Amino acid sequence: MSLAALLWAAVLLQSVLASLRGMPASMLRAMRDLFLPSGLMRPAAAWAHLVLQIILIGLLIFASRPVSWFSGAIGVLLAFTYLVLVARARGSECRCLSTKPQPITNITVLRNVFVLALAILSIGADGMTGVSWSQWPALIPLAGVIACEAASRSVRRA
Repeated sequence: MSLAALLWAAVLLQSVLASLRGMPASMLRAMRDLFLPSGLMRPAAAWAHLVLQIILIGLLIFASRPVSWFSGAIGVLLAFTYLVLVARARGSECRCLSTKPQPITNITVLRNVFVLALAILSIGADGMTGVSWSQWPALIPLAGVIACEAASRSVRRA
């Protein structure tokens, strides 16, 4: 497994945990906040998104090649979709990695750029074969995600 895949799985897990409380209403609210099309505003779509995240977490951690290439590509598409949605919804609020609404700012968009970098770095991870310390560059986008979250929270408190 690559360190990037493990870290991307951790970000997805945080999203899942933040969404679980009040499902499917919490996910539908988040989807509305991101201005998704009204056709997607269905409980089945909210549950499908949550299940996709959970399956992707498992695949990122346990899948070996060639399945990991496929799951990595799905993860990149998901992260890219999140980035586009967040960039488009700037000025609104979302509960993307939180149970409380957070303003969507340029910092939020930058956070999602870092999430996309993690997803890209996770492509082709090889299951539970072990994480090598030579993979330390994956910590850079994670540090970016954490820094953006901390910065956006301190801006809201000020």
